[in-house]
Amino acid sequence: MDFPINLNTFEQFLGRDSTSEEFEAWLASKRVPIENPANSEEVIVSQVGWELYEKFFKNYTLKQWKKDPRDLDASVCGRIPIRTNRDDRYLREDFQALPREGYHRMFERMLAASPGVDLILDTDYRDIIGKVKHDHLIVTGPIDEYFDYCFGPLPYRSLRFENQSFGPEQLQERELIAGKPGYWQPAMQVNYPNDEEYTRIVEIKHATGQETPSTTIVREYPDDYAPGKEAYYPIPTPETAALYRQYAEKGADLPNVSFVGRLATYRYYNMDQVVGMALAEFEKLRERYEGRKV
Repeated sequence: MDFPINLNTFEQFLGRDSTSEEFEAWLASKRVPIENPANSEEVIVSQVGWELYEKFFKNYTLKQWKKDPRDLDASVCGRIPIRTNRDDRYLREDFQALPREGYHRMFERMLAASPGVDLILDTDYRDIIGKVKHDHLIVTGPIDEYFDYCFGPLPYRSLRFENQSFGPEQLQERELIAGKPGYWQPAMQVNYPNDEEYTRIVEIKHATGQETPSTTIVREYPDDYAPGKEAYYPIPTPETAALYRQYAEKGADLPNVSFVGRLATYRYYNMDQVVGMALAEFEKLRERYEGRKV
């Protein structure tokens, strides 16, 4: 079924054609009246009721976060749009796009236009922080790590990826499922909310538009976070919010350090939100250090 939930989803659910008016009336009859949803379960049942919540949200959330939706902040599931028209895009913004030549080329050009920037890879900042002269430090890594976990570690969820490639002969067998030749699945991302161990399969060729008879899919498995793994998702619960506030208050006492991004502010952000945060911080620092070399 189509997801995020929209009129196409409702028609697939019913097994027949429908209208926005019928869908809106159906939702009105199913919604649970909750004026101020306090968690992810409440925010979804207040929008679509229990039936669609059970079908699309409950098990996926349990699998992804290893927590019941009622134990997660309302923002986790509340960020997913519910529509009664046929708009099947994941985000709400009017204009949505990827860099034409990918993020790699975009960052290459940003660095080429910034001759004063030195890029050092595969380096722990703690090994060089005393050797690099600076007026202001911008931290984008985990804020609890920056403060040596003095209040205890913040919990995260990690991911594990499994790649698989297919040639033309294998894809011929998938043509009816994908809906067009040369593809494995009908959309760039297909979610698996219930029985499978993975949460979704991504076939990026849908976004890049590459013309090739072969393709590669990526299965995404939720994973427990541990040292040495990537910290992908902060886990938003009342307990973790209280712990993060302790680190944020400690960070606020450092006037020459800025904490920017998902890990440094312990919050889930989309790419456009992170870019907006970075630009806002740049403007603030430019005003502060105007006329000085930073």
